[in-house]
Amino acid sequence: MAEELQPYVQSACELMNPMQVDFLFGMYDSRGTPLLTVKDNPTFVFLIGAPAAGKSTGHTLLQERGIVHRKGADGPRDYATINVDTLLESLIPFREATATAAKMGIPLTALRGYSSKEPNLGFMSGLQKELFPENVEERAGAKKKVKVAKAAAPPSAEFEKKKECAPSAEFEEKKAKCAPILKEIIGSYADILKGESMPQNLNQIMDDAIRRIIDARVDIVYETTFSSDKKFMELYEVLKGTPYMNQIKIMHIQGNPYDVGTKAELRQRYGMLSEPVPFQRMVPTKPDIVADLIQKNQTVFNQLRAAAEAKALPGVSFIEISPIPYNASMAPAAPAMNERPLSEQLSELHNKFLTYRKGGGKRRTRRHPKRNRRKTFRRRH
Repeated sequence: MAEELQPYVQSACELMNPMQVDFLFGMYDSRGTPLLTVKDNPTFVFLIGAPAAGKSTGHTLLQERGIVHRKGADGPRDYATINVDTLLESLIPFREATATAAKMGIPLTALRGYSSKEPNLGFMSGLQKELFPENVEERAGAKKKVKVAKAAAPPSAEFEKKKECAPSAEFEEKKAKCAPILKEIIGSYADILKGESMPQNLNQIMDDAIRRIIDARVDIVYETTFSSDKKFMELYEVLKGTPYMNQIKIMHIQGNPYDVGTKAELRQRYGMLSEPVPFQRMVPTKPDIVADLIQKNQTVFNQLRAAAEAKALPGVSFIEISPIPYNASMAPAAPAMNERPLSEQLSELHNKFLTYRKGGGKRRTRRHPKRNRRKTFRRRH
């Protein structure tokens, strides 16, 4: 029997395997058996909204309206769910680097390759640069040509700003105490990330997967955000002449900026780090930034709806969902204060990731806190 497909991969290069990507998007089970129903008139849904706006609720609403379905009342989704963050979050180097950075108090924007989602990603390299910049500078300095020293210029405003953001004495003390395990974490990925190169980045891998899944004629829900109509128009051209043509829908989850920002912050601070394979992902949390994202989605949504009403976009229908009230009872619970030394916590975290890298962490169970039963963590369909 072929090796089972996994919800987490050690390297971005593994995402060059189309079967692995399609498995992450819900097309196959771990043995490569097709899961979804092939249809004569499948549906393609653009589910748009800011991060934490309520896209998970959007799936429930789509099912209640009979636009997409599950296999049975409580069965898995009978449609592919496409989101580029699914690919990003499947990478073990991404998860361990961001979880370690969160423990150390390093901003996620500092991790090289995070925002660009480049194929090599370089999360461990970025972590090394933040934690041990002297080693990086020494290697870089050895390659530079000797330059004639120039007269010192007065410090610029940018220099003063960087000076203000310099690591605190508390951070340096924390780093010194944790240095051995931090170097072990970074070093354990050296062979995986060394010289890794790919002809595609994550967005290209996702675009190829969308075209494959369209060819498979199954229902699709594509979770995304619209800052312009470019993304939609490119896919609309692909969908022309396919069985999806009269079943294209755009659902916009509006969201209240304060509620969305609060949900995003709580999930980032507590929810992501409490998962069986912890991570942290950068999401906007400030209400003004969230409001801007919501407005951009709304503007493009309105433009496309106006075009459809003018008969310029045949086959497209629109669904607008009012802001979903924030339910505080659904907020992730704050973790209890951990009195153990940080070095021990990082070591335990690293051992958990080593287990997953060796293939020993496919399924984990724990007792459900409210119902005295076992809850199994596995990839959602």
